[in-house]
Amino acid sequence: MLDAVGNLLKANLGLCAYVIGYSDRESALGNGIVHANYARNLLRRWVAEDSRIRAVYGGRKGTLTVEVWIVHDFSIVPHPTPTITPSSESLNVAQKFYEYQFPYINRIDSEMFGEYQYLNQEAILDGLAVMMERDPGLHTYIIAYDGRLDRKGTAHKLAERDRYYLAIESNVATERIHLVNGGRREHRIVELWIASSDSAVPKATPSTQNRTTRRR
Repeated sequence: MLDAVGNLLKANLGLCAYVIGYSDRESALGNGIVHANYARNLLRRWVAEDSRIRAVYGGRKGTLTVEVWIVHDFSIVPHPTPTITPSSESLNVAQKFYEYQFPYINRIDSEMFGEYQYLNQEAILDGLAVMMERDPGLHTYIIAYDGRLDRKGTAHKLAERDRYYLAIESNVATERIHLVNGGRREHRIVELWIASSDSAVPKATPSTQNRTTRRR
């Protein structure tokens, strides 16, 4: 499907596209918009002007869904149609946007994107930036967990790279981006959370003790 859309955009420079991502009922809040941004990034292979393709957060549906809308200009805005309404409690607490393991191993739904099988860092962080842009009152918390055998601070360096991308590439104000040292887990993990300014700060949940150094 993306090949057909890309060729259409390439052939008609007057067309634009919206990619709407819906998370499923059980997954992280950002799963849908992350997949939508992944589709957007793939479509950029056919389109020289990035602004012709926009990713949109759609909310939640029963299953992970990505919609691609073709419009003649951005004055025509398709309205997302989520089928799951967030609970009132979820609006007042920090919510996990996404998490990833490094080295990055998350596979996407191959039926959705054909031969493109792996998400990438840009898709995740661009999706987070969309959420931050649509609500200027949100803050993001990047919680980094070293793996069981990592040197202390290894995951924190990944989190710093994420903060740099959000601030420089996506123009998110640095005061809205917070880094948290999460301790250790079995594998190296980075969690991305979003919260309003009056919400409680998300807490780190390490699962293993710090690595001990053998002395001779």
